[in-house]
Amino acid sequence: MLGTLRPLELAVTDNAGQKVLQLVRPYRCKSVCCPFILPINCCFLQRMEVVLGQNGHVIGHIDQKYSLFRPYLFIYDENDQHILTVRGSFLTGCTCSDQVFHVTRADTGAPVGQLIKQWSGFFREAFTDADNFKIECTCAAR
Repeated sequence: MLGTLRPLELAVTDNAGQKVLQLVRPYRCKSVCCPFILPINCCFLQRMEVVLGQNGHVIGHIDQKYSLFRPYLFIYDENDQHILTVRGSFLTGCTCSDQVFHVTRADTGAPVGQLIKQWSGFFREAFTDADNFKIECTCAAR
């Protein structure tokens, strides 16, 4: 009923079925007129916590940042240090093609990789909530 405003819990498991990570997004109200009244980061933007395995230790969080024309996500570690930025394409929701989200390091702006939301065709996009993503890493392990 509430679409993307609904709370979400996503478990990431290994091959043995053990929970490795959990992503938790609580319900958060979103005001339609907020960007035009308060064009700063005081709107009810989305936040998701990243929790490690079974012990429930929070290892970071992902914050949506205000932008009028393109999506921005900031990824923070457990010490609240901004480590990665995810930037979507200009007017992301208006295309009938793959949507590319560029991932860069927060300190240098160097590219780390891309998240690609693959276009599934008009009918699947219009009538389902299912999405397919591809992850491309362009960085060497450090």
